[in-house]
Amino acid sequence: MLLHITVVFTSTLVLSGEFIPSLVIALTYWAIDNLKVTLQAKYSNKQIERFIIDQVLHFLIIAAIWFSYFNIWNKLNITITTPFINYHFSLILLAYL
Repeated sequence: MLLHITVVFTSTLVLSGEFIPSLVIALTYWAIDNLKVTLQAKYSNKQIERFIIDQVLHFLIIAAIWFSYFNIWNKLNITITTPFINYHFSLILLAYL
């Protein structure tokens, strides 16, 4: 598992050039993979469910770091709240429904 985490860290560092996000991704991958190994013994008959949960968690970690790195949280917040704040925008949106 250490080799896998080293590959994840190194490839993320090389592709992004950012140490802290690469370290966070590698450490969370390690935690998720440890959880997967722990759950393997307990739920040996639910392989597909474990795989899907594992992949979703990995995707959510990458998405959260990407959103933070590119400051997308603010843009997403504005996109979600605008229909509730801006009366005219809500009417235009309603017209398309």
